[in-house]
Amino acid sequence: MRRPRVLIDLVPIRPGKGGAGSGVWTHALRLIQELDRSDAARDLDIRVLINADQRVHFASLKRVRVHRFPGLGGNALVRLVWIHTFLPLVCLLLRARVLHKVATEVPLFCTTRRVTTVHDFFGEVMWEQGAMQRGIGDRYFAWITKVCFAKSKAVITVSNAIREEARERFPNTRAEVIAIHNGADLPEKLSPKLRTAERVILCVAKLMPYKGQMEALEAFSVLLNEHPEWNGRARLVLHGFNNDHAYTEALNARMAQAPLTGAVEMRGYGHHNTLSEIYAGADVFLFLTQYEGFGLPVVESQALGIPVLCSDLPVLREVGGDGAIYVDRNDPRAIADRLHALLTDDDLRERMIAAGSSNAKRFSWRKMAEETATVYRAACV
Repeated sequence: MRRPRVLIDLVPIRPGKGGAGSGVWTHALRLIQELDRSDAARDLDIRVLINADQRVHFASLKRVRVHRFPGLGGNALVRLVWIHTFLPLVCLLLRARVLHKVATEVPLFCTTRRVTTVHDFFGEVMWEQGAMQRGIGDRYFAWITKVCFAKSKAVITVSNAIREEARERFPNTRAEVIAIHNGADLPEKLSPKLRTAERVILCVAKLMPYKGQMEALEAFSVLLNEHPEWNGRARLVLHGFNNDHAYTEALNARMAQAPLTGAVEMRGYGHHNTLSEIYAGADVFLFLTQYEGFGLPVVESQALGIPVLCSDLPVLREVGGDGAIYVDRNDPRAIADRLHALLTDDDLRERMIAAGSSNAKRFSWRKMAEETATVYRAACV
C-alpha cells in the first residue's frame, strides 16, 4: 500500500533573514531534520519543497525527499503566484495527501488537505494596540490568516498561549487547533567565563520596539544611577538583526546619553554564529518582549546555564517555567532591582541556573517532529 504523501513547503522562506527567515526557518529546518533522522514518519512519504538558497541545509537527507524550485527573491507578486497558483498545481502533480505550510500563508484553493503552523498573531496584536498601521501587505496577511483557519484541516500552534489566542480570534473554525511546543537545541554548557570584574547583561532579539531593547536601556540606566558601583563594571549587550532603522537610531541616541555612554554595546547577528558564540560571556539574559509566540531565547539561555529575567507574559511563564524571574517590562526600577540581585546574589544565581537547566530539558525537536507526524496521520484520514 502506498504511503500517504505529505508536502512541506519552504519555498517562500529565505534562510538568515528576519521575520519568516528567523524563528520560522529554525522551526522548519529542525522539523525536517528530525523527520529524516527518526522513525516518527516512517509510514509517511515526506517531501520537502525548497528553494535554491536552502539546498545546502538539506544535502544529507536520507528519508525525506527534496524537490527544488527557484527562489522567489523576496518579490511579493511572485510569492503570491507561488502560493496561490503553482503550489496547488505541485500538490496535484505530486499527488499529495497533505500540504504542510510552516507559516500562516496558505493557498486559497487547493484540493490537498492543509495543515498550517501558526507561530503568533504579531501583526494583529501590534495593529490592535496602535503600535503600527496596516499597509497593503499587512491587510493581505490579516486576510490570509482568516483563510488559514477556514481552509486548514488542522492548525498547529507553537504554544498553549497561542492556541488559546487562536480559539478566541477564530471561535468558529472547523480546524483542529493543536499546541506543539518548539524544541530547543541544548548544547553543552558555555565554557567557564574568565573571572573579571565586568558583568554582562545580554539581550538577544531582532531590533524592533516590541522586543524591549529601549526598556532594557531604561532599566540599565536606573541600575547604574542607583548602584554607581556598577559604572565601568557592568555592560549591556543588545544582539540582533537591524529590522527597524528608525528604532535602531533611537537606541543609538539613548545609548549616547549618561550614564549609558560607553556602557552599552550593539552587536549584529552573524549568519554562522553558533548559540555558544552568541551567548558567550553573558551573566544574565534579559528579555523584555511585549509579545511572543514561544520565546526560544529563554530556553536557549536556560540550556546554556544563564539566569533569565524576562517579561511577565503567559507564554513566557509557559515556556520558562520555574527557571526564570518574571517582571513588568514597563517598570524599570523593578527590573533594575532584579538585575542587581542576579548580579550580586550567588545563591539566587545558582538556583535560577539549576531551575533553568532542568526546565530546558522539557523541549525537544524530536518530540516536536513526532507530534507533528501524528497530526499528518490524522489529516490523512
